[in-house]
Amino acid sequence: SHGDKVVELPPGFERVGGRVVGKRVTHIRPEDNDFLQLFEEIESTRPDVVFATYSGREAVEFVGAYSAAGLAGRIPLAASAFAVDDSLLPELGDAAAGIWNCFSWARRLASDENQLFVDAFETVTGRPVDAYALLGYDAARLVSQLAVATGGELRRADHLRLAGGQLGGSSPRGQLILGDANQGMVSPLYLRQVQKQNGRLINVVVEQLPVSPAPAEEMRVKSGWLNPYLCA
Repeated sequence: SHGDKVVELPPGFERVGGRVVGKRVTHIRPEDNDFLQLFEEIESTRPDVVFATYSGREAVEFVGAYSAAGLAGRIPLAASAFAVDDSLLPELGDAAAGIWNCFSWARRLASDENQLFVDAFETVTGRPVDAYALLGYDAARLVSQLAVATGGELRRADHLRLAGGQLGGSSPRGQLILGDANQGMVSPLYLRQVQKQNGRLINVVVEQLPVSPAPAEEMRVKSGWLNPYLCA
């Protein structure tokens, strides 16, 4: 509950019948990358799946150690999308193969708009497109929409609220919708798996998952965040 209001939280892992058997925090110190005790606990507990949320160097260390410990072939690993971001896959190597993750976009998402975006970005910049490029592209496009909708008066809060209903539309991710409750952008969500195709690791879209706008109050009580960040 929150104050005198009972908040019905969105369905989660435990509410649909799952059971969390343990939570562990690593890298409390940046150099703390010894996972021996953690992996021993995983071995003894034998969960159906391990979920890890990492990014950057910590992701490389954890995924590599998980695979080297022989756990990857026996206990499936699911991860936050930034743990297996396309920019990290060359460094993660085969240790990342098979990892499940959810994200609002994939480089090889099968749509004409996404392919145009990927081709244009890589032609102009000379580097592979990634989630951060997509975020910048969508943000710039929304600012442009907002400028048109408000006649360029972006500093007027009342104009911003009125223009909110006109924002969104088609994106390389799919269809974007501005949520009524929290003014956050709601985008598609895709279940992905890291697979090796033609000798290269990529995030393959397995299926599109149902998603609905989360009321701001529910999100604040649940996590302290008011808006999702690329569904990460």
